[in-house]
Amino acid sequence: MVDDRSSGQRPQPAQEPGRSRTIPAMLHGRAGLSPIMVGREAELAALRALLGRVPGDDGLPPVAVVGGEAGVGKTRLLRELCETTDARVLAAQAQEGDAARPFALLRAVLASTVAAWEAFPDELRAREHAIRHVLHPLLSLAPHHAGDHAAEAPDEQHSAEEFALAAAALLQHAVGEGPAVVVLEDLHWADAESIALWERLTVSPGLPALLVATFRPEHVDRRHALARALPEIERQRSVAHVPVDRLTPEALTELLAAVYGKPATATTVQTLHARTLGNAFFVEELIAGSGTGDPDDLPGAELPWNAAEAVLRRVDELDAETRAVLDAAAVLGPRVDFELLAAVIGVGERDLLAHLHELERRGLVTEGAADVFGFRHALAREAISSQLFDRERRRLHDAALAALEDGGSDDYVALAQHAAAAGRRDALARFAGQGARRLLAEGASGEALRLAELALADPDELASDREASLREHAAQAAWRVGALEVAGHHAEVWRARAAEQGDLAGEARALRQLASVRWFEADTQAHWEALEAALEVARQLGDHPEHAWCLAYRSQRHGLTGEGEEAVRWADAALELAERIGSEEIVPFTLVNKGIVLTDTPGREEEGLDLLDRARREAQRLDQPHALIRACHNALVCLLHEMPGRLDEARRVLALNVDATRRYGHDIFAFDLVDQESQLAAVEGDLDQAERVVSGRPTRYPVLTAQNRAVLAAERGEAEPARSTFSAALEADGPGVGDRGDGSGPSPPIGRDGTARGGSPVVTGFLGAVAAHLLDDPELARRSVARVLAHVSERPPGNRGFAGHLCDTILNVARFDEVGDDQLEELHRAALAEHQTNRLPEVARLADAEAALAERRGDHATAVVRARDALARSDLPLAVTWYAEARARLARALAALGEREQAQAEAQAALAHLERWPGVRRERIAALARRLGAASPHEGRGTDEGAGLTAREREVLRLIAQGHSNREIAERLFIARKTAAVHVSNILRKTGTASRTEAAAWAHAHRLTEPSEPAG
Repeated sequence: MVDDRSSGQRPQPAQEPGRSRTIPAMLHGRAGLSPIMVGREAELAALRALLGRVPGDDGLPPVAVVGGEAGVGKTRLLRELCETTDARVLAAQAQEGDAARPFALLRAVLASTVAAWEAFPDELRAREHAIRHVLHPLLSLAPHHAGDHAAEAPDEQHSAEEFALAAAALLQHAVGEGPAVVVLEDLHWADAESIALWERLTVSPGLPALLVATFRPEHVDRRHALARALPEIERQRSVAHVPVDRLTPEALTELLAAVYGKPATATTVQTLHARTLGNAFFVEELIAGSGTGDPDDLPGAELPWNAAEAVLRRVDELDAETRAVLDAAAVLGPRVDFELLAAVIGVGERDLLAHLHELERRGLVTEGAADVFGFRHALAREAISSQLFDRERRRLHDAALAALEDGGSDDYVALAQHAAAAGRRDALARFAGQGARRLLAEGASGEALRLAELALADPDELASDREASLREHAAQAAWRVGALEVAGHHAEVWRARAAEQGDLAGEARALRQLASVRWFEADTQAHWEALEAALEVARQLGDHPEHAWCLAYRSQRHGLTGEGEEAVRWADAALELAERIGSEEIVPFTLVNKGIVLTDTPGREEEGLDLLDRARREAQRLDQPHALIRACHNALVCLLHEMPGRLDEARRVLALNVDATRRYGHDIFAFDLVDQESQLAAVEGDLDQAERVVSGRPTRYPVLTAQNRAVLAAERGEAEPARSTFSAALEADGPGVGDRGDGSGPSPPIGRDGTARGGSPVVTGFLGAVAAHLLDDPELARRSVARVLAHVSERPPGNRGFAGHLCDTILNVARFDEVGDDQLEELHRAALAEHQTNRLPEVARLADAEAALAERRGDHATAVVRARDALARSDLPLAVTWYAEARARLARALAALGEREQAQAEAQAALAHLERWPGVRRERIAALARRLGAASPHEGRGTDEGAGLTAREREVLRLIAQGHSNREIAERLFIARKTAAVHVSNILRKTGTASRTEAAAWAHAHRLTEPSEPAG
């Protein structure tokens, strides 16, 4: 793996283990850069299932038709199938031009088979004359009239039926007793005779083979032989259609990680997906041509010559008029309106439709929405546009701009883009400002930022007021998407331009925006200075809406720093001014500030929730997204951690928050959503959902996101991701979790108010402690505790979340002797000091932590008392893992005191919490339940022969018995590690065993250690 930007080498993927099968060369033609296949698991499973049914129940060979555009990954899919089967593989690929060569594809399939013949097979003698014709020049024609065949008819008198029968007999002979996989690739180029042969084979009784054909739909029209053959085949038998689509952004992320050995940023993935539209060939050509070992260099990589040539070969055959249409479409944008294209080209509707039909037939353009045309591949457009001179491109853009203006278009994005490409700076600034304003209102923050910065590329040519307006849009958009450095720069320049114009309101708005940026950057001093400066400027405005906004922001500041009374005082001042001047748009934001304070005040939580609910309603009515998102976020904090029995309401508020954050383009709050959704999944005990949430969306905090993913992997029993993640995090200097991971310094996690609170190394230590508990790793536990204790004194007292982390750290490391008693006592003292507000979650967790400490000392009576106290005080929604561990702890203490019946009941109750939370915890508690004599609901048929294991689970069990880890099992069986972990969990459940060692012994006892049949 090359990881040196200056090396100029393409990245070299590591060799995939276990790949030793010999398969036809055609399947190696596009092996690809990725050492693993991504995004095709369902398609591969479908093909394997078909292969497992050879021959079919009806006695016919199973048939699969794999369709997909050029370069989408059909060959890679079939290579994966063929490399992981013991069946014989016969494969060939039709070539462009084969349509004029009868049986060309058959000869390609049989070339290696025929080359191995030492003599003509006796079983084929009856058809030797026709077979030699079919195979020529693989076999000479000389023996045609020798021996018994001397009186045979002349060659030209063989009928098409005789040739077809000869070809079928040849392939049947090559397949033998089977099973086999017969792969015919690119049937869109195949000769009619080969397609007819394939059609005959699909209805050949007893043929012990899976027949797989691939084709490109864009190359098959109704006159094609394949278009006629498919309906006829399907009339006689069933055919499995396996469409191969383009890679999704998620699959592209996985592919880049596999090739480079490290993750790419979300921006890289999005840009690369937009350029390639997920076409695997174009993706890998860009990778190969980038010349570096860094995936984040790909967005700027030039289109490689061979990829461009693949596109331009199809263009060279076009007539001049059709080529002019294609050139114009390539220049005008990824999608172009029919009327605009007609106006720019200057052709009538009938002629333009004819040209577009020809371009669609050649697989170059396609109609998306009605009357809107685009390229099938973004890189195809790029290749065609690059062939034009700059003057030609400017002329086309100028014509498009004139046509849009003449038509009264309000598509400001298109107007601005054409103005920029045509060099019309004044028009660009005007349309970019209008477009950015609209995009912000529509929630397209990223597009708004790109559009504003398009006009700001040459600010010296902009008037000061026009630049200030564009800077305002850019600063707001950049902040929404979490590009804080960019947002800060634009806000600073915006402030300067507003000051130059004497625009006090604009200057105050710029300073408010700058204050928000500085807070998220954890620069509290700069935040305070910007806020004070904003208020000083706003006071000069008197009774003005911007003055009220600055009062509201001052209220927010005091709420963020825990000064509740001051927060309410400033909020009331803001509300009074807003009411006096009739500026109701300020009300929702300010109500949130008061609501937060009240939900943080014991006994006034309901009052605070009512204020937040009112703020949500008003924010929706007045279209105030920032206030709406803050109201939802803080209501959720209260509902999830302070209010018992309100989960249904929490789900409704979370759904509203998800919708608002996405609809209004506030990506900066994406971490909030991941955090809240994963918390709810943990409370509801759904591990699959927790993993989907944490893995599904990128956030501004990739380090913290990676740590959460690692903990969930550890829940499944996957040790390597957790160990490597936390080893790196605990070795790093600085805040750890707050590090954005891009070398740009600290950017702390979202806090109570939906804004940053400062670095949180304690979270890294706490999560490391959880991983240590799951992995049974004393060294990781020791290092995690050291990280937490090193930063305890840096935190202000009274932070409830911090108190919870300290308690949970104790719970996860108390069983490790490597963690000293003095360290645990220090954690306990810190938790007590933090516990200022007597909130129930922390009361419960603190009591449980004290139960864990008592269990460590062997004081089981105290452990029972404190564990019961914890469970009695936990009427708020906590994660099912907390309840399960607390009850398991109580069960152990009761058993130690001889209360076995009660212990059994608690163990059973602990297991019930983990019904949808499989993995290490459930295995351990199931083992505890068995030791106590309680029947585990997850045990199944542990004493039955085979325990109801599937064929795949038997394979996994055999590898467990051989001592293989989940990673090694995944590599050997070519499955994901997560899938391997799920199989292991199912095996432990079905066999009633508590560990891999017990499972291995069970396998030996039941004689399941011998190789099993391949699983589909």
